Amino acid sequence: MRLIYAVLTSKRFAVLMLVSLLYQINLKAQPFSRQVHRIVFLGNSITYDGRYVTDVAAYLRVKYPRQNYEIINVGLPSETVSGLSEPNHADGKFPRPDLHERLSRVLQQTKPDLVIACYGMNDGIYLPWDESRFAAFRTGVQWLHDQVVKAGTPIIHVTPPVYDESRGQAQGYAAVLDRYAEWLLAQREAQQWRVLDLHFPMKTYLETQRQQNATFTWPKTVSTRRNRATGSWLNNSW
Repeated sequence: MRLIYAVLTSKRFAVLMLVSLLYQINLKAQPFSRQVHRIVFLGNSITYDGRYVTDVAAYLRVKYPRQNYEIINVGLPSETVSGLSEPNHADGKFPRPDLHERLSRVLQQTKPDLVIACYGMNDGIYLPWDESRFAAFRTGVQWLHDQVVKAGTPIIHVTPPVYDESRGQAQGYAAVLDRYAEWLLAQREAQQWRVLDLHFPMKTYLETQRQQNATFTWPKTVSTRRNRATGSWLNNSW
């Protein structure tokens, strides 16, 4: 299996994404159609990090050695699908990258058989709820979906991870991402999209842990989450 990466750095949500995705893959004797060989991961810095993508690739290699999947990670830090950016992003040096600017090149150059996309964390630009920003997110995700399908490629959407307000500075942003994730999940029925829910299982897990330990934060259990059944949130949605 050939692995192609834009970069490898670090993000705290990587392990839980791995557990979640691998649990879903394991629900099926064959996770993808036999026509799927090249899988492209799109997203922001959580994808750019590369760790969960690497581990998913390793799992597929071991579980389905004859399939010879090719995994391409083209995550880009700070990117949005909404096209929005804070005026002071990067100390005012440059705006957030916008997927609209590069998607056509990504599809043309990688020629994927399947796209897995995770957006939302940056799309509300860490501000309180605003209908216009929500509309920009919905429009952007719809555009992404339509462009990938128009290229003849299936796409799986992943809801954004939770935002932990005890660690971050953006108060009220956790509720914003709740709304974004709810909308994505609603597209399963509304438009028959394939959507994996990472957000609400993470939220439930965080709330449960906080009941036992009020100071619980994600990094404290990164090493143990691989072995927990936190991936049981998936709903046969490949």
